[in-house]
Amino acid sequence: MVHKVVERKMGEDSLMVHDQAVFDKFALLFQHAGGNPAKVNMVFAIDNPRQRVSFENYRKDLTAKHSDNEELFRKEDWRQLSKFSLRNAFLLRLASQISEFRTQFNDGGRVTWPISPFFCFVFFSCLVVILTLFYPGLCPARGPGNIRGRGL
Repeated sequence: MVHKVVERKMGEDSLMVHDQAVFDKFALLFQHAGGNPAKVNMVFAIDNPRQRVSFENYRKDLTAKHSDNEELFRKEDWRQLSKFSLRNAFLLRLASQISEFRTQFNDGGRVTWPISPFFCFVFFSCLVVILTLFYPGLCPARGPGNIRGRGL
């Protein structure tokens, strides 16, 4: 079954969206691929239940093959197959997106700065308490009412 999701009529700037949920998914994927959804004239969604079942069966078969022999999918000969330039461009784009993700969203340096001062405060507070309890000679008497008694 084919659904018309979005269309732009000739001479108009606005899009006529027929299925907002499907268009939102398309726009998200299209933006991640580097496209601009505002420049799209028409989008169709194809829903074929037989193909969906076939794909699910293929995915299960591929998963079973992978669990039987993990080395089967670690081969590098696929890089030299047809459409080498297209494969290479895709790998470079994938590598740049991974690098961008690591720098923007997966930066461990952003997490440690608030934890470090807190950790130092807790560590030194515990150190002072432990030293005071086990080595009372390090702590000078503070007068009446201190831990060691009255003025001892």
